Amino acid sequence: MSYTVNLRQSHVSYKNAMDYKPVDYSVEGIRITRVPIKCGHPLYTEVADVFYAEVMTDEVCMMPIVPDGCNTVVVRSMDDEVSAFVCGSINEIRKIEVHPGEIVYFVKFLPGIGHSLLNSTKEKMTNNVKKLSDCIRGFEQIEFAIRHELPPVKVVEIIGTVINNVLSKENHVYLIKFCTEKIIKNLGNISVSALAEESGFTERHISKMFDVYVGLSPKSFSQIIRLQNTMKVISGRCDQPLVDVAVAYGFFDHAHMNRTYNKFIHRSAGDFGHSCFSGLNYDDIDEYVDEIH
Repeated sequence: MSYTVNLRQSHVSYKNAMDYKPVDYSVEGIRITRVPIKCGHPLYTEVADVFYAEVMTDEVCMMPIVPDGCNTVVVRSMDDEVSAFVCGSINEIRKIEVHPGEIVYFVKFLPGIGHSLLNSTKEKMTNNVKKLSDCIRGFEQIEFAIRHELPPVKVVEIIGTVINNVLSKENHVYLIKFCTEKIIKNLGNISVSALAEESGFTERHISKMFDVYVGLSPKSFSQIIRLQNTMKVISGRCDQPLVDVAVAYGFFDHAHMNRTYNKFIHRSAGDFGHSCFSGLNYDDIDEYVDEIH
């Protein structure tokens, strides 16, 4: 099935998964295992990334959470304790303390998906965090899977099934899907006026819809997409001068890219390329979710 917002807009299928995957970065002392979501999985058309994190040392490790435009479900488990949260999109870097023996699951939805879990039509979604048990039915199934030590991949499948009971009833906002796909395909280099021209809606209406369903303005979402794209290049040990990377991905110059990096991840592009997040001052960074009780 496809939809058309305006005759000037090409048909877009809402049954196909959007081609967007947030940057994959290493964290000292933490092993991150990604879970492939294949066709037939309950979340196949809904998620951008699914993974779980475990500490590989005997000490607490800090994990940075980078803005990516995604609403996210976070499930923390250690021994018999389970806590879970729904997190709205963030507009600057956050942190999670991961403890030895703990597993932290992340289910990152595609931009614009998951808003119903946060009831974003009634309250601000940006940086909003709610307990998952307050947002869905069937949370006890997730607790059961974790407490009975099912394999992490099976836990992810159960999380997906429980969440999908809500997402399957979620109102698909086709204008948001159209605009977020346009921004992603254009590497974050498309203006709100161009989105308005192609969709047939006003800039003001598009901005209001983004605020409700994405939690970010179109401009901020575009900046985050440029950030994500350049982080992928820089973290891949790119030999290009940073000024060339900046210009290639829509920044005016190296200084412009650095301002974006400092705004969102509290690091310059050069520092990130040199040492990723090692040496980051976490004292100035807010917690993403509460610690497990």
